[in-house]
Amino acid sequence: MDRKYTPHIRIPFSIFANPKYKQIPDTFKPYCLSVLVCLLKFVNAKTGKCYPRRQTIADMTGLSRTTIWKATVYLKKAKIIQIKRLSSTLLYTIDPDFIYGDVRIKNSDVRNRNIDVRNTNILIKLPLNKTNYITNIVREVISNNGYSKEDIINRLATLPPDRLRQAIKEKDNILYCKEALEVQSKKDTKLVDIPKVIVDNVRKRTNYFYKSKVHQNKEDRARKNKTQDFLRGNDKDKY
Repeated sequence: MDRKYTPHIRIPFSIFANPKYKQIPDTFKPYCLSVLVCLLKFVNAKTGKCYPRRQTIADMTGLSRTTIWKATVYLKKAKIIQIKRLSSTLLYTIDPDFIYGDVRIKNSDVRNRNIDVRNTNILIKLPLNKTNYITNIVREVISNNGYSKEDIINRLATLPPDRLRQAIKEKDNILYCKEALEVQSKKDTKLVDIPKVIVDNVRKRTNYFYKSKVHQNKEDRARKNKTQDFLRGNDKDKY
């Protein structure tokens, strides 16, 4: 069977016994681990540096930006990462003890590498006999650009609507397909130009001061009419 690598992240079992990791409060270890995994996805294996935006990490983990900030503080205190502020983002440097090789290997044939596939530190994902169409596109986007929900939705939005609806029936990334259809529907919406006269008229009629003025004018007009009727009545009585 032809076994190929797919982009993956390697984390040794020993991380849970690492003294630095054990310094992190138990209540925050799950969040710190999630953030660390995200950083490892973007890290340069040679320099140990990466600079993903906090919003990118939030999209990948589902954590709030505040929780992510707290997690990075704990990771920094534990000396697992270092943080340096740049002009538009943060630069993270990960302790080499937590980096295992180049995590961005693509399409490397295992048979051509001197690797013991029984090693538990190596993740091998076997190709599926049948892979869903949308799933392949999502993987392609993530492989090329890293995880970005916006990039995935925009890419899927270029597909025919019928293809997206069919994927929803097949339960193939339902959420992404639905959001892609929403993007398409917004693009297909046609805006109608309303004459400025009509817009101004509606705006004027809904204005509080305009309505008050109209009401006042009606009352003044009614008062004048009553006065004139009264005077006419008096004139008739004289004759």
